[in-house]
Amino acid sequence: MLTGDDPPRDRTGELRALGFPTRHLGPVQMTTDTALGVTKLVVVDKIPLDEISYIDFPTIRFNAKESVEMPFRYIVTSDGKKPLLPPGMKELLREDLNKGFDF
Repeated sequence: MLTGDDPPRDRTGELRALGFPTRHLGPVQMTTDTALGVTKLVVVDKIPLDEISYIDFPTIRFNAKESVEMPFRYIVTSDGKKPLLPPGMKELLREDLNKGFDF
């Protein structure tokens, strides 16, 4: 599996040029964790790709005034409302809100 960049650089093109078959998880960029989770659902759990529910570009809210919009596609949680994030990701995002830029 090749995971991508944002913006995409089409690194898979190098493999296509050599004649390797390719697979595609969809048109929207996923995080590495999401891409691996989707691959596991399809390959191990035998769930068809088109039956997996996603949320695109979700806003992660911490309180009424603080939130982060994520520029990726995520698997949606079983309640159908939130992105499935890896353990600790929400806390890491929250910590990043308190960081500033040094110019």
